[in-house]
Amino acid sequence: MHAYAWDRNLSVIGDEFTRGPLDETEVLHLARSISRWTWRRFWHQGGPTAYDARFTATQTARAKKSHTTGNRTVTDKMRTANADHGFQTKIDRETFMQEAF
Repeated sequence: MHAYAWDRNLSVIGDEFTRGPLDETEVLHLARSISRWTWRRFWHQGGPTAYDARFTATQTARAKKSHTTGNRTVTDKMRTANADHGFQTKIDRETFMQEAF
């Protein structure tokens, strides 16, 4: 981690800032801090398998919430309003392909 951060510091960050690249000790401390945070946040609480299970559960819960609250039925009134405003309705793929070719 430290070697990668030091390399990026010299090649990317150093040219962009007027004070030049960070000192090697600053890069080392940043790399250690990020590594510690990552270890504590992701891997310390049960390892990669537990992290993957928590991540999957979180994403599943978010998807369920999104589908129940964000999914709405388009009414005839909304279809008419969309057509009046020039919004394109769903395209039938087969019809489109036949007309295109």
